[in-house]
Amino acid sequence: MRRWKKIHHGHYKHSEGAFKSALGEAWIMGGEILRVGACSMAAIPACTEENIEKIKGWTKKAVDEKVELLLFPELSLSGYWCSNELYFESQPRDGPAIKELTSYLDKLDTDMAISVGLAERYGGCIYNTQVLLDRRGERYSYRKTHWPHAEMGTWSCGDRYPVHRFQDFTIGTATCYDNNFPEVHRIYALEGADLVLCPYAYGGRFDPADPATVKRSIFDWKDKERYYLRAAANSNYLWIVSCVGGGHVKDYHAAAGQKGGQDYYFPGVIFFISPDGKVVKESPDDEIAERLMWSDISMLANYEQRRGQYNHFKDRRTITYGRLVELP
Repeated sequence: MRRWKKIHHGHYKHSEGAFKSALGEAWIMGGEILRVGACSMAAIPACTEENIEKIKGWTKKAVDEKVELLLFPELSLSGYWCSNELYFESQPRDGPAIKELTSYLDKLDTDMAISVGLAERYGGCIYNTQVLLDRRGERYSYRKTHWPHAEMGTWSCGDRYPVHRFQDFTIGTATCYDNNFPEVHRIYALEGADLVLCPYAYGGRFDPADPATVKRSIFDWKDKERYYLRAAANSNYLWIVSCVGGGHVKDYHAAAGQKGGQDYYFPGVIFFISPDGKVVKESPDDEIAERLMWSDISMLANYEQRRGQYNHFKDRRTITYGRLVELP
């Protein structure tokens, strides 16, 4: 007997303390469903305690919407900061920031898990680490493996692509620049991933009072990442959920008008991409804001793509791929 389940999509936007809700729905046939959320919170560099309070606020709203898995942007705890001072904001994975969020989830009496970005201090090094945790503590972590030139010298690189079983879904993580490398998503696919979480922290300068610069900042981000992420989803039969912070933030040097301070502009883009490579839900094209969006995703969509006539796994001819692991 076939059973049908209703799929909902939700959207909350932060605007002077008010939240707007827009719901849509579609029907799909049976299969396990997971409600996944993404939050375009703009983390402030070197303000971990303030960022924790922001994470708590958005987490509570996600719990109210019955989200089961919530993604925050890259380095959402420490804030994105290319400065050697970041070492003093770094913490171990079992440090006070993760413990405080674990305790908060327990206080909310929820089994929802959240994925947050941590400047992880380990063995005298700092890793850009995304930690998945729930009320019982850390469930899974991923250290960013690829670095653009501007970030080299600040971070140590991860060297593994772990997956984690969450409910009936197998989950991986690819952070920002990692998504420029198709090998990352193929590895996750071969490890059986159904969903890859993709947190980001970059963007182009904009003036909030100038709609043209706002639209350009959003377009430039979407135009670039949409192709990477859609191709990754389609060629690997993956759900992809991605987000980047929304807003203009400054480190405390820039806020004080001091020389050498750094400003960061984040366009607030959120994508939900299905295993056939279609963007099924995304943030607006004309407004940058911190917002929460969510979508119910179905494992059936993964299975349908994998059972297709053209199979991107079994049809591979790996004997011809030796060049991939040779040095340039």
